[in-house]
Amino acid sequence: MEAVHEKHYLFIIDVSKDREAYRVIEASASIEDEYYDWKFADIVLSKNQVINSLRCSGAMWKNAELHNNDIKIIGSDMSQYNKDEVNLIIISQLENEAGNIVGYKVVSRAGNIVNLKKDKLIEMCDNRTISLKRKIADNDNKYEGINIIQNAIFVSKYINDKIDKSYIKSYPNAGFVVEKFKQKKRKPVENKVQNICEKSKESKNVVDIYNKKQIEQLELGRKNNVDITVYSNPKLEWQKMQIIRETLEGGHDARIIANPELSRATMMFYSMEIGLGHDVSLYMDTDYTIAQLAEISIAYEEGLDISELCNPKLSVREMADKRILMETQMFRRFDAECINTWEQ
Repeated sequence: MEAVHEKHYLFIIDVSKDREAYRVIEASASIEDEYYDWKFADIVLSKNQVINSLRCSGAMWKNAELHNNDIKIIGSDMSQYNKDEVNLIIISQLENEAGNIVGYKVVSRAGNIVNLKKDKLIEMCDNRTISLKRKIADNDNKYEGINIIQNAIFVSKYINDKIDKSYIKSYPNAGFVVEKFKQKKRKPVENKVQNICEKSKESKNVVDIYNKKQIEQLELGRKNNVDITVYSNPKLEWQKMQIIRETLEGGHDARIIANPELSRATMMFYSMEIGLGHDVSLYMDTDYTIAQLAEISIAYEEGLDISELCNPKLSVREMADKRILMETQMFRRFDAECINTWEQ
């Protein structure tokens, strides 16, 4: 376990029209194993104070730097703060333990700090893009993109017709602070390959062990250079063998799902979860319904504590209620101590 250490970050969230006063959020974090315990302060600094701070502790400033002895906003110019559409700054990128982005900690120009789900922030950006998009010259088919995040690049599917999904990324050499959420883990289920039963030892004729469809799946696996012993258990229906084979062909470890007691639908669900990079050993159970697994999968993606949901005796409604409560606690607002008053 890593020792607890402190980090401090500074973000310019607004600038006066004469550019002589700067509203700044100071974000201080106690960090242990990439888990951040935050405290925030909302302060107003003069231009000279910001410049002096940049000279002494430039690394602390996440969206500003010193250029020709003046303040330069990273990713945009100072005029962006006087436009209505630019009103969010990303403080940190929220990731689950698998390294998947689940959301962002953002601050508005009004000083409101909140954790937002990734999809929610993208939806907000897309909606703003649609409502504010402007035609380029007189071309009816081309629009100028609108970015409401000051320190990020937003690529909208409504502007770029070559992508299917909008996304957010940081500016080059100005990456986001990465904040990880801890997920409590129950003991993983052991990866046990379900080997051929005793009947296979008594007979040398494969036809006596498998039916025609099962043999086809084994031959396909051998042809495609996967380890067919993973699904060589004759108790596996051929449809289940197919799911396991295709999982292996995708380059994934399928031993955890090579269990004849899993239903076809459940096995397929787990296979898709494996394809998404989920550690399904943390929530492997033959008693789950698809609806229950869907709730656990959502919680896993969002970096929530799935141990609270990993109980097949919980109803889907109970799981959903627990997940929503955890979301409320994670994707929440934060208070910032107001050091002095911002007046435009």
